[in-house]
Amino acid sequence: MSNVYWALGQKKYTTYDGFVAEVTDYNQEISPDSTEWNPNKQISNTPITVVYEAGWKDEDDTIEVVLRKRGRALTMGEALFTLNNETVEFFKDADHHFFEGLAASEGTKYKLLVGS
Repeated sequence: MSNVYWALGQKKYTTYDGFVAEVTDYNQEISPDSTEWNPNKQISNTPITVVYEAGWKDEDDTIEVVLRKRGRALTMGEALFTLNNETVEFFKDADHHFFEGLAASEGTKYKLLVGS
């Protein structure tokens, strides 16, 4: 999941459709020619774990979010929706909070990539 643009830590969304609409608008505004945002694209058939260690916080300050959809594949939209909502408090005061993708780590574990 790369070339998807979003700012984490801004707000928690109550509806999936509202979130997808905002991410779609944001991607079209930021980079309409290079965005790969496709909320319906399947990214995993199994649960994945996303981890991130904040270098700007206490040394042990990490997040770990398990992304899954029981009985069906996980989509890009569902993954970002869950990541956004589960990390609002974590990233609310961060300089580095722009989603830059997920990088494979080991097995079904991925590193969350963020930038400023």
